[in-house]
Amino acid sequence: MAVSIQLDGGLTELFAPAPGEFYNYAPCVVQTDENTKYVFYCTNKDSGIIVDYIGWRKGTRTDQGWIWSEETHALGPGDTGWDCIHVCDPDVLKGEFLYEGHVYGWALFYLGCDRLDCNHNQIGMAFADSIEGPWVKFSGNPVVSGAELYWGTGQCSEVSLDRKGKFKLIYRDADAAGHYYKAADCDFSDMSSYLVGEPVTLGQNGMPAVDLCMSHVAYDPIRNLYYMMAEKDWDGTVRCCRELVVSAVAAEALDGTVPSEWTTLAVLTEQITGKYGNHNPAIGRDPYGYIVNPDELDMFISSGEQTYIWSFRICEITGKLQG
Repeated sequence: MAVSIQLDGGLTELFAPAPGEFYNYAPCVVQTDENTKYVFYCTNKDSGIIVDYIGWRKGTRTDQGWIWSEETHALGPGDTGWDCIHVCDPDVLKGEFLYEGHVYGWALFYLGCDRLDCNHNQIGMAFADSIEGPWVKFSGNPVVSGAELYWGTGQCSEVSLDRKGKFKLIYRDADAAGHYYKAADCDFSDMSSYLVGEPVTLGQNGMPAVDLCMSHVAYDPIRNLYYMMAEKDWDGTVRCCRELVVSAVAAEALDGTVPSEWTTLAVLTEQITGKYGNHNPAIGRDPYGYIVNPDELDMFISSGEQTYIWSFRICEITGKLQG
């Protein structure tokens, strides 16, 4: 694989939360046109209370750079059921989704949790006519179940296969035997009969560590590659990872037709980012899960200090793609 990446400068913080004890992490960034971006992310609603909601902001390009709107909440935990404790790890894509007699134009995939120990994570969906909502949760959630007594499933990314309802779903799965990267072909065109295909378990050959937690994926249609950002070196006291790995793999690997041989493009450490915590990253994408610019990889990082999760901020770093 001939592709490589050259980092272009350091981190730039996108915005700061409101005053108080608030965290921002686990971003998903969707660029809808040259001058408009949306970032969805995990945050808390009430100062000092660790309950995950999904917030979003709209970014508008100006002569002075990107200007971000105030925070709006897209989703919160359910009153009961599978997502009653936390909702997090959003991934937002455009398509055509028939649900209860209406064709929605956007889907929000997210992690839901119903245990205070943050195990039994599972993947669900919500729908909207606009990327700005309002969002309607799918009554048949979760669409991918997870192990009850272990971390479960989540940190999912989707890439559109037909710009309508068919997707490649890539996610983290953890149970008693370990944790894995998995990929499945899905059809969410009609939610009365949606299909999640048999998953392919991806090998980790070429990775710099065997215990990386996958965080986000994007597709490069020019090179026919998937890029992945993963995290490692967990600090349980601060509740974040220390380093991030950027890798690439042939698209055929996600179909199971060739081995999963990853090429490590970069390892983002404190020495590079200037931040103690480098956590829950994402790759900037278009509305269908593709990278926006074939010459660049826009990477968004949940940075943090050693002062606990209230320091978590969403920052950006860009890499020049070569090859």
